[in-house]
Amino acid sequence: MKILSLFLIVTGLTLGGCCDENFINPDYDFREYAIDISGRMFDGCLYEPEFTTEGATPDGEVPYCSNNRIQNRWFKFQFGDDVYFSAEVRSISIGGTQQATIVTLWDTDGVTALDCNYYYGLDDDVFVSSSSLTIGNWYYISVDVAEAQYAGTFDICLFVD
Repeated sequence: MKILSLFLIVTGLTLGGCCDENFINPDYDFREYAIDISGRMFDGCLYEPEFTTEGATPDGEVPYCSNNRIQNRWFKFQFGDDVYFSAEVRSISIGGTQQATIVTLWDTDGVTALDCNYYYGLDDDVFVSSSSLTIGNWYYISVDVAEAQYAGTFDICLFVD
């Protein structure tokens, strides 16, 4: 009985030490840790893959142009004083590896889809846009893939007019 008690104590301490807030590394896999890409509205595109859906997990709402969430990543931006906004996810065209891209523009709550678009050919760059964003508000963009086998690297570009 003493050996079992000792085993349970050691196991509890081991598991308790591994799984605290220092063990979990939040990243743009979750909406609440979305990467702020507001500066990209004025800096243009990098023309090289900077982000990846590899290792991502599904979370958030299912966008209306897709029937599932596979491996999404999250971004956020604050809308400036322009009229028209668009975002483009580029992959194969800039040396990335992601295919079958699905992109969704989310309202300030992160759960209401404003625009959603997906690939027609596996290697397509994909756009979302809106002409009804409110100046000063924060919005979200999620980048996903149609199936896990298509996860890979990409870049995201923002345009205003």
